Amino acid sequence: MYKQDTLLFLKNLQENNNKAWFDEHRKEYETAKADNLANADIMLKAIANKYEAAAEFSPKKAIFRINRDIRFSANKDPYKNNMGVFYQTVQLKDSAPGFYLHIQNDASFIAVGVYGPSAQHLKLIRQEIDYNLADFKKIIEAKSFTNIFSSGLSTDGILSRPPKGYEKDNPALEYLKLKSFVASHSITNTELCSPAIDEFLNKYVEVSTPLLQFLESAYTNADSSDFK
Repeated sequence: MYKQDTLLFLKNLQENNNKAWFDEHRKEYETAKADNLANADIMLKAIANKYEAAAEFSPKKAIFRINRDIRFSANKDPYKNNMGVFYQTVQLKDSAPGFYLHIQNDASFIAVGVYGPSAQHLKLIRQEIDYNLADFKKIIEAKSFTNIFSSGLSTDGILSRPPKGYEKDNPALEYLKLKSFVASHSITNTELCSPAIDEFLNKYVEVSTPLLQFLESAYTNADSSDFK
């Protein structure tokens, strides 16, 4: 479980997002960072129950830097007001499927899937859904899945028309128009800081695994040059 102090630090950082304040409270940041790393390790243990390849995962590599890349952003705040843990189950240079835990005061959530895949991988995922629609629907409509991800897959950025190569009467069209394949579930501050969160992460991994395995099967046709 996370410590209340971690969320308090992130709340205060959001209200004082500048280098002077951050330097003055660096010790609090280091404590919050250590808390996030400890929970990343707990999350990895849950994943290891389902993924043999998890032995190659590293909690230190799964957590994100607190510094923002502001080079091409209108928002010049130097720091993120959140912390994250992402275990990428397919090692790619671009966006790949994985488990994600987002830590932010009053805005934490878990997510599973792939956000913004490359054009090549998006084509492969759509093809996999088109060929295996029944299997895909069985996964995302399973009660165990919808009990956590009640809103289903996110429709952010959905196409208004069928993607190239697909007809408007395709039975999988509502999924083929997606540009990302992500399901998420909000977590309150109280839930995040409760001992029960550890067990919840185990359940999250269990119900998320079939979707990730489906997405990973689409990536098996990717050109080897895409892999690290």
